[in-house]
Amino acid sequence: MTRMAWKIERWSETVFPGEEKIWEKYQDLEPYTLVILSASTIDLALVEMIAARIRHDEKEQETFLGLNEDGRAPCGSFGARIQLAYLLGLISRLDKDVFRHLKRLRNILAHRANIDFRDRSIRSCIEGIYDAFGRKLREEGGQPEGEISFFPSYFRDQALCTDAILGTVLAIYQIHMRSELSKITRIV
Repeated sequence: MTRMAWKIERWSETVFPGEEKIWEKYQDLEPYTLVILSASTIDLALVEMIAARIRHDEKEQETFLGLNEDGRAPCGSFGARIQLAYLLGLISRLDKDVFRHLKRLRNILAHRANIDFRDRSIRSCIEGIYDAFGRKLREEGGQPEGEISFFPSYFRDQALCTDAILGTVLAIYQIHMRSELSKITRIV
């Protein structure tokens, strides 16, 4: 039997720093770096969650999920992985919304040389993440109505709030996804 060519990083083994170190790992990153890292980290976590859920056939998983770094794989893109994780019930509708805004933000930043975080399209993505994450906390986590308690209202008006919002979202999602990974039941 051949070993699967899982060339991309394994999130649970090499990327997730552990709950006790998660804040220190991301706190000093520039907003641009944090956006790219956040999207990549969530993408890798989704890959592991999906791989844990679908039938265990290493070769099929490799070609379907793009584990060999083939972006042409049916589920080799961040967007496809978000959609599949949602359809498999691995993430909620609100998680899907947060991740799609993050994906859109990453794509905007990846295709521009001169980045201004006050740009309307970038601010729209950041506000989308803020709003979707706030709804998630209120609906799924019991957060009261109004502003998200650890996101002061001035964040909406600050161009450089990206690092605070993304750092918080990334940390909380990684902890949540780590917990959920152990609960996933494989399709036989």
